[in-house]
Amino acid sequence: MNKILLLFLLILVYSCSSDDPDPDIIAPTNVVFTLNSLSTDTTQPLMISTTLEINVSADDEIGVAKVEIFIDGVEVAEDVSAPFNLTVDVSSLETGNHTLRVSVSDAAGNTTSVEEIIFVDNTMPSITNVSIENDQIIGGNDNLLTFDVSDDNGIENVVVSINGDNISEITDEVYEVNIETLDLQDGTNEIQITATDLTGNVSNLTLNFIADNSGPEITINSISENQIIDDIINFNPSVDDAFSEVASLEVLLNDERIQFFEDINDFSFEFDPELVATGNNVFTFIAIDALGNLNEIVISTEILRILIRVNLPQDFVPSAVIESWIFASNPDGTPIVAEQISDATTDVVLHAPAEFNMTDEFMVTFYEVDNGNFNRISTLQNFTRVLPGTINIRERNQFPSFTGTDYNVSGFESVGSDVINAEGVDYSGSRQTDEIFHLELKQPQLTNNIYFYSFSNPFNVNSYSYQLVNRPIATDFSIEDANFSTVDVTVENFIINDDGNFNFPINTFIDPALTILGFENQADLENNVFHELFRFNIGANQIGTPILYPLNNSFAFYRHQVSFDNFLTERLGSPLSDYTRPDWSIDPTLTNNNSIILTTSGSSHTVGRAFLRNNASIPGNNYTWTLVYDSQSNNTEVIIPQLPDELSSLAFFNFLESESLEIEQIDLSGYESIQSYDDYIDRVLRDNLDYFEVSDFVETISYRSLGRQFLLSDLIF
Repeated sequence: MNKILLLFLLILVYSCSSDDPDPDIIAPTNVVFTLNSLSTDTTQPLMISTTLEINVSADDEIGVAKVEIFIDGVEVAEDVSAPFNLTVDVSSLETGNHTLRVSVSDAAGNTTSVEEIIFVDNTMPSITNVSIENDQIIGGNDNLLTFDVSDDNGIENVVVSINGDNISEITDEVYEVNIETLDLQDGTNEIQITATDLTGNVSNLTLNFIADNSGPEITINSISENQIIDDIINFNPSVDDAFSEVASLEVLLNDERIQFFEDINDFSFEFDPELVATGNNVFTFIAIDALGNLNEIVISTEILRILIRVNLPQDFVPSAVIESWIFASNPDGTPIVAEQISDATTDVVLHAPAEFNMTDEFMVTFYEVDNGNFNRISTLQNFTRVLPGTINIRERNQFPSFTGTDYNVSGFESVGSDVINAEGVDYSGSRQTDEIFHLELKQPQLTNNIYFYSFSNPFNVNSYSYQLVNRPIATDFSIEDANFSTVDVTVENFIINDDGNFNFPINTFIDPALTILGFENQADLENNVFHELFRFNIGANQIGTPILYPLNNSFAFYRHQVSFDNFLTERLGSPLSDYTRPDWSIDPTLTNNNSIILTTSGSSHTVGRAFLRNNASIPGNNYTWTLVYDSQSNNTEVIIPQLPDELSSLAFFNFLESESLEIEQIDLSGYESIQSYDDYIDRVLRDNLDYFEVSDFVETISYRSLGRQFLLSDLIF
């Protein structure tokens, strides 16, 4: 027992004499923390939003080893190294008061805890009742944006930005901002409203709006700047707005409204320049969209009156022509307007330079001079703007090329005793010598055969014979009398009746001429694909006695021409049994190269023609000039138009000032089924037709200065 007590005392003494320090039993002191940089030294709970940032400091002799954060007794964060800055996400906590405990421990495990009541605010500010809707279209600088912002614990501020640029910061709870769009790009822009509550909760509302400060786009394809307007125009403006609806389109002419469209999509309308004075005219198209944005297009134009339009085929002017013109003249012959044409010209429009009524007359002249200084002129008179309106000129040369071949002739009498001819729409030939016949074949080929015919000279009706040769002609072909036939040939006759107006005794011989054309079928007749069956001045015959001629009856259709004295007629069919001249007369006098004074009679003729041509050659100034006119209204005078100044460089211009023109022939003509000159303009001249395309016959009474009359053409082409 004593030994045990002694051992205990020794141990106790030894322990008391050791150098080890006393254990740390003192917890950290002066624990201080801030919440979201806010001091906790307040009697009110700190307002916390979604994130809690805690900065902790404390004193301890051996140092702080760990900081723990507890909310409502649950550890939510821990930090074991200084500085003790902890972040806690409290967004999942319910809004309201919560107990925050900060525990600070030293290395010995001594712990000091501090509690704080915090108020967690996880309710975001509410942004409502925004006056501008998403993708709403606005424009101008007066666009009030209003909205409401609310929060359970109060709003710190509200910031409004456009495209990332702040335009307003609101702190007074008056949530109104004016949106100025004039400085913005048209199209989509972004508004962002950012509301921050007192606890730092931030709400953002983003919406797009469309800035529209441009008027509707107007596209006008019907007219262009400085365009001449001479005919009805169908306007169909395209009016489009990129963002807004088109509210209206107004069309002004010289600042006066001519059209107004509102709340519709079809802006088409017709404009008739005849209702507007000629000269400069300005169109203004004004389009307004639903926001009041305006756009306008101004187009200056010139309104003129079309006298006539002339349509020409491609490559109409041949290379041999050095100048070609079309000009219009007043009824007194003074020039109105002239246009030069080239081989590239296909459309010529002659405009009156000033007002020109629909019923006012004018004349149109076609003029060309070739490289041999030969002048060819045609004048069509008594036109109005209505008739013809347009002239359509056909191809000048139906047969641009040909080939010529000589064939042997045998079995016939001499060239002066036996006539041999071959003439058709696409071929032409004549006897050159006793043994040679020259034949020219034109291209393109229209006929399938060649018709040769022969008769004696002096003419004997019973001497007529013919040969029809298929094409192509054999290279060894020869024209032999033995191959000519009289099959289907009959001897016919016609009589020239005494009309009481022959200027010679009734028993005097006259010298009628007869031409007969044959057509093999209806298509050939319609296309004027003919063979000449007979052409000759038949010889001395008396008025009232039968005049004999040969007729080949093997053809399906015929056209013939008879002329005697001052009368000529061309008709569908074989020759009539008799002919009586119409009771017409014409006697001309040329005055000063500017008019032809006429003495005429007769009421059934409709078309007059004057043909001027120099009798003797005039080097550099040879000419032909045809004038076509209304023979009833121009029954006392035909005006010869002056050449316009644009032609003053031509030799013929100066010739007319010093020399006299010569009349070769003047006609009065009447037609079957053509009742007036206006009818002739409409049915013949307008489309440059031959008379026989619309009428079965023509008959003319002519004045001739020399030679036998012939059927005059209307145009030089």
